[in-house]
Amino acid sequence: MYIPKLNLIKNIAFLVLLAITQLSFGTNYTSTSNGDYDLAIWTLQAPNPIPAGDTVFINHTVTLMGELKVRGVLVINASGTVNGDNKLTNDAVGGAILNYGSIDISKELHIDGSFFNYNYAKALKMHIDGYVCNLDTMEVDPDEKIDLHGVELDCGGTVIACEVKFHDNGGTPSKLT
Repeated sequence: MYIPKLNLIKNIAFLVLLAITQLSFGTNYTSTSNGDYDLAIWTLQAPNPIPAGDTVFINHTVTLMGELKVRGVLVINASGTVNGDNKLTNDAVGGAILNYGSIDISKELHIDGSFFNYNYAKALKMHIDGYVCNLDTMEVDPDEKIDLHGVELDCGGTVIACEVKFHDNGGTPSKLT
């Protein structure tokens, strides 16, 4: 079957433009008051999971009522807190959590994408397969650990944990910088 070059170029250009529009027209959600993540405390009802391309801004105390999965971007501003008895998961390589406020959850913080901690993050335990820039304090329960799987724990912040495990992940060693 013969496909003219011009049609192939048009198809590729169309796919590139489609991808750009999907990524550039993400939705922003902003908390408007304290409350549960699943209630109407948002400018628009914030989704769970947070899809790629979307950004959720937390400016208040928000309690997780179930596991929150981040595939886009979660920004916890200086006035914001995420707490609760549920897991916070960044389960997409392109996803990011930026914490300028505080995280205080009694379940696992699981990072497959990027985590930028500018203030205080406390979880029962932490499992990290992505990139972490810790500029302040990360803390886990004294009976638990931080598991690093082929990642870089960067930026020189404080880590409060009785045990930090450095694992090799597919030939990529974990490192502390």
